[in-house]
Amino acid sequence: MKIFTDKNFEEKIKNGIVVVDFWASWCEPCRMTTSLLESLSKEFPKVVFAKCNIDRNKTTSQKYKIFNIPTVIIFKEGKVEAVIVGLTPKSLYRSKLKELLK
Repeated sequence: MKIFTDKNFEEKIKNGIVVVDFWASWCEPCRMTTSLLESLSKEFPKVVFAKCNIDRNKTTSQKYKIFNIPTVIIFKEGKVEAVIVGLTPKSLYRSKLKELLK
């Protein structure tokens, strides 16, 4: 998974479908979400999967109103297409991505 920061975030989400996992190192559900997204990245090679640490990237976290973690935002061509908060089944991510790839 790629690492996004305040400095590169807007540039990295501009093209294609990008799944960004907003997380923190102290968050156990975040680790589980990261593992789930890493496995999905093998199923969807055309999709960019990335992480953004909320403790180190406060500007981006505030811009996208990240109040609870894990929060995953799915972008398409820079536009927010889905916001998923909390530990969520892989099937939900899979269906959202298939819908966006049509």
